[in-house]
Amino acid sequence: MCGTRVLKAGTEGEINDVFLSLAQLHADAIVVGADAFFYNRRDQIVALAARHTVPFELVINLKTAKALGLTVPQSLLARADEVIE
Repeated sequence: MCGTRVLKAGTEGEINDVFLSLAQLHADAIVVGADAFFYNRRDQIVALAARHTVPFELVINLKTAKALGLTVPQSLLARADEVIE
């Protein structure tokens, strides 16, 4: 059974704490909020995900994005590990 936990961070230090918790929980994945706070700390988040061996794969579903009226920038598509048409 899949368990979902919501761990919140509002400072750089809390981001570090969240990753320690993720490691203890043996997390299979993370979802990071799409806001300026996390965007500006993306290098920290990616480094922590790698250090704590939390999978950090980027998959973009273009069909869903289109249905939601979203345009995915080419630069983001180029970084994706998988793009679902």
